[in-house]
Amino acid sequence: MIRAFAYLRVSGRGQIEGDGFKRQEIAIRAYAEAHGLKVSKVFREEGISGTSERAKAQHGKCEGRKLYGFRAGEADVIAQMKALRESGTSFRQIATVLNAERIKTRTTGKRWYGSAVSQILRRSTHLACLA
Repeated sequence: MIRAFAYLRVSGRGQIEGDGFKRQEIAIRAYAEAHGLKVSKVFREEGISGTSERAKAQHGKCEGRKLYGFRAGEADVIAQMKALRESGTSFRQIATVLNAERIKTRTTGKRWYGSAVSQILRRSTHLACLA
């Protein structure tokens, strides 16, 4: 099993006091397990921005939008995207397949586009580096 490290970072008090670290670690460990990796050490960073804290408090938000793959069922969609991509399917063709199968995007009524598929797959690859 390949040894890996986890890097957890939060940038707000709400995340530090809440479950920001816990959710990140759970997601990273799940990814690692699914890909034959063993998390041998976890690094945590608490980076607090006063400006963003004031803005978040003013608007009642404590965290930003979660990356695609965090919500239930999204990991399965990413797995499907990866399988199609590995078989040589273009990003645009993957989007066409997702639309044909009526797989919903996060934005109600919005269709899948090749650029969105590309971003999601690129981000999921970057997350793998954290595990």
